[in-house]
Amino acid sequence: MLAACGAGVAVDEDGGGGGGGNPNSPPASLQYASNPATYAMGSAIAPNVPQTFGGGAPTQFSIEPALPTGLQLNPVTGVLTGTPANITPLATYVVTAGNAAGSTTRDLVLRVVDALPAISYAGGPFTVVGGTALVPIAPTSTGGAVASFAIAPTLPAGLTIDAGTGVITGTPTAVVASTVYTVTASNEGGNGTAQLTLTVTAPSLQFTGQPASTMVAGGATANFTAAASGTGALT
Repeated sequence: MLAACGAGVAVDEDGGGGGGGNPNSPPASLQYASNPATYAMGSAIAPNVPQTFGGGAPTQFSIEPALPTGLQLNPVTGVLTGTPANITPLATYVVTAGNAAGSTTRDLVLRVVDALPAISYAGGPFTVVGGTALVPIAPTSTGGAVASFAIAPTLPAGLTIDAGTGVITGTPTAVVASTVYTVTASNEGGNGTAQLTLTVTAPSLQFTGQPASTMVAGGATANFTAAASGTGALT
């Protein structure tokens, strides 16, 4: 994402700043708080406010070529606002600030990237038995295309999240109490999050005797072995 750079001055978001110089002079040194700027499709932008340094205060603004659909430049204050509706590649727009004495221009560079991700995980809370393969848990995406997924805190040992698809798979190897995990989906526009609750329980007690029965001659000895796994009590 392009980093925004500004003029390093305080401005009023309700309107553009004036030069405060000779009112009979044209505006000078037009700057924008965010330039270059990257905006996410479908999300209202923070007002991008102009400022002039020196010269007379501007009384009118215009821009060429036309802004991406959904964005507007206030013709009196020069403030850029709106909600972009379409992905638009990086482009340069020329803003003109003028008054009765003349005008000045500034290149405003911006682009519109995909909408913010919006994801969810249906079917929770989720419970899996330790040592048993987890039925894959897949996200539903209703926002912009997701570039990458991440999860916090770390999943139980044996489970992983696919950074490209957001699908959680694996076979847990440790018991973990009910825990809320936050999945973050990212793209050029920003981030979207979803939460899911997952519990890993211990397997139930399994008892195995071997052999089940045997026959021996009188006075002879027979040996049996037994094994138990899982959690529970023997009675």
